[in-house]
Amino acid sequence: MRIFCSWIITTFIEDFPTGRIDYANNFYQYFKYLPGGTSLKNFRHWVQTLLNKKFAHFDYGKEKNLILYNQEEPPEYNFHFFKNYTVRSLITFSNADPFSKIEDFNSLYLSHIDMRYVKIRKYENYNHMDYFWSMDPLNDVFKDILSFMKDPKKLSS
Repeated sequence: MRIFCSWIITTFIEDFPTGRIDYANNFYQYFKYLPGGTSLKNFRHWVQTLLNKKFAHFDYGKEKNLILYNQEEPPEYNFHFFKNYTVRSLITFSNADPFSKIEDFNSLYLSHIDMRYVKIRKYENYNHMDYFWSMDPLNDVFKDILSFMKDPKKLSS
């Protein structure tokens, strides 16, 4: 587990530095709550989704899948129900974020959502941690998010 956590942290920080995070003065503050926000199982489920290029229940392996799902492969989620709803969405991504790529969005989501209600915002040189650890996230990102929440039609793409 220590090796895995070390890989995650160095991937976020060393492989994709953007200069938006003040590690020298805030390192302890940034990491005192880690791990947090998700479980290893949830992370594995995200990886399964990306590798398999489909939205499906968690893959426990053939034997346990048979017990839980009555089939060897996990069933895909049924999104047809959601097509009857209008949910305005703001999708953000960056060229410097290895974990949130527009290619993944295009291959996984486009067939499941009505793009008339989606705005896509690209942030240049923003890595995954910059969204909540940057020195000025309010002006960098949150202004757009708050503006979108107030009036989804006004946010320019």
